[in-house]
Amino acid sequence: MGKKTKKKRKKNQHEKTKLSLLRKQFNIGDSVMVKKGIIDPDYSDDIRGWQGRIYEIDDNASKPLACIEWDSITLKNMPHQLIEKSEKDGLKWTEMRLYVDEIEFTKPRDKQEEIPVTIENLKRELKLEENDEPEEDEYDDQIKRIQNILGVKNEEEMTVDEDNLTKYYKYLNTNIDFSVSVTGIEDFHWEEYYVFGPGDQGEYKKLKKTHPSYTDKYKIIDLDDDLDWEEGILVNVKRISDNKKFTLPLADLESDDENSTNYQILDDYSVWFVNYR
Repeated sequence: MGKKTKKKRKKNQHEKTKLSLLRKQFNIGDSVMVKKGIIDPDYSDDIRGWQGRIYEIDDNASKPLACIEWDSITLKNMPHQLIEKSEKDGLKWTEMRLYVDEIEFTKPRDKQEEIPVTIENLKRELKLEENDEPEEDEYDDQIKRIQNILGVKNEEEMTVDEDNLTKYYKYLNTNIDFSVSVTGIEDFHWEEYYVFGPGDQGEYKKLKKTHPSYTDKYKIIDLDDDLDWEEGILVNVKRISDNKKFTLPLADLESDDENSTNYQILDDYSVWFVNYR
């Protein structure tokens, strides 16, 4: 979402050696289990004991990441509410990426051919087939709404530039319901180190008192007068829990009420800003 380049702390030789050893411990196809104390990076649920098989290892992250496909038993025991929320948020519930120091070896407890059968059974049980891809009509309607806001007729003219950003600013300033609260769509830039990385959770909890978090709820005060060509339209907000004020990129926020007018307005803007730059 147009985030600034993050400065990375240089690793010393001891850290490099440790990470290299961690990487070499695991191979594609290994059966692994999530260690005690590890939580879902998206929803903060306790996932200790979840089991699956490694299908890819990503060495490009600050620490090696194991891409894990959950086994059929983990899938069968997965809370239905978690599956439905993942579907709604466009996240994959059949797999997960975890740091290699968050998992350990275990013996396989099912056959790989059981996994797709289990997935299909869950989709039928929860009636998820129709949610695999967004409805074409719904997508077309969203594009038409955005084009009407910008006063254009085709997608080539929908590019995020100074002229269109100014048009969108005027539209939002007139149509946003400032009485409805908002929250973060996903973790804010500064939180990545703690949500997905090795950041200390105690330190994270302390920093959230003075920094805005995607888990907080906010009231919109107004749109900032200055447009940021990297972050888009900025919005001045007040955190509901303690009245602290922050300025945040509007594209990082969504209404916490799906039935409010703001939900569609903010979603349309975020989709436009993220996909047409």
